[in-house]
Amino acid sequence: MKTATISQIQDLANGSVIGEMIVTVKKVFPPKNGNSPKTGKPWTATAAILEDHTGEARATFWDIPVQDLQGQRIKIQSQSGKKGLAGLSTKYSDYSKANELSVTTAAAVID
Repeated sequence: MKTATISQIQDLANGSVIGEMIVTVKKVFPPKNGNSPKTGKPWTATAAILEDHTGEARATFWDIPVQDLQGQRIKIQSQSGKKGLAGLSTKYSDYSKANELSVTTAAAVID
């Protein structure tokens, strides 16, 4: 599986799945909690700034505890599922006008 860099995510289409990345968790922000309007299930979204030798990017971790990972180098890997790889993908942000990362529980976060 090819390891992507942060500079490469800017060239990907919105929603593109990334196989794996090795990054340092530069900063973790306080988590936000809510309930899905469709299912009523609770969710937690934790924003973080990730960096590698090519730059930095904002990421949102969905239902993954990352508060204790600040300052650590981690590997994020998409996992195989019924519809192919899932877990780590790009998400275009209208606010920052750049691709950001979305990490779901389908991904493996290895510290």
